[in-house]
Amino acid sequence: MKPQQNNSVEAAKALITVMSKTGNTNGKYLEKLSKNSKQDVTRQIRNIINTLECVGCDTTQIPRNEKCYGGNVETLVICSHGEECYTEIHPDYIKRGCMSRSRLNRTFICKCPLCNDKPFDDVPSYEYKTIRDWEYDNRRLQTAVIGIDLLCKVCDTKGMNREADERCKKGKDADYMVCAKNQVCFTNIDLDTDFVSRGCVDVPVFNSMYNFCNNTNCNNVAYKNAKLIKRRSEIEKAQEFYISFPKTLVSRAGSFRHISIAGTPLTSIVVLFTILSVIHL
Repeated sequence: MKPQQNNSVEAAKALITVMSKTGNTNGKYLEKLSKNSKQDVTRQIRNIINTLECVGCDTTQIPRNEKCYGGNVETLVICSHGEECYTEIHPDYIKRGCMSRSRLNRTFICKCPLCNDKPFDDVPSYEYKTIRDWEYDNRRLQTAVIGIDLLCKVCDTKGMNREADERCKKGKDADYMVCAKNQVCFTNIDLDTDFVSRGCVDVPVFNSMYNFCNNTNCNNVAYKNAKLIKRRSEIEKAQEFYISFPKTLVSRAGSFRHISIAGTPLTSIVVLFTILSVIHL
């Protein structure tokens, strides 16, 4: 795998090579540099020693990149100071690379009354412990809310009223509203800009699951492509319907074998419709 290098790291590596060849590995070479240059070179050398390389890919950029789901891509990226290897898993995509936890921009969806009232820094409330928990929660989000009006906290930190912003960040004392039909609650937390937003959002929506690790190439764990699994399941169901439905037509032929539309037998129309449905899938 070929990691993508930046110029400062390449320069520091070249410097180490020169120092090794000239015997200046005992610090004498650094003594000849100015204070600022010495600090810069020292920092670059330290970064090389602590270099973290992570699998880097993004299926939102290359949708049919199955290698990204498998974690066996050929490209490694070098993380900057404070970054870790990460994987973001979403029903529609997967992303791998380097990221600082303090710069994460996360939107979390829930569907119970006032469920988006958790403090913005209550990290466990926005994370999943297992992939099964994440899968179950996303399936549950797609079922309709029946029999109740869904209430959600609604606010955002506009930076104009400190007290209002603090209430929005903490969640409990923020304002609330009744969501429209086919809406659920959301909380958006952008740690990089210190921004929090809460409110109602239209379905279908899904949650992401984030995994962080701090060893080279540690974010190469394979995951299933949810979109591919769903598509295969739909095709299999359509194929089963296509195989079984003509048999049903034949068994009931005595009931409507004489029915026709514009001169075309009804059985032929239904079978043709079934075939077109399979092709469409």
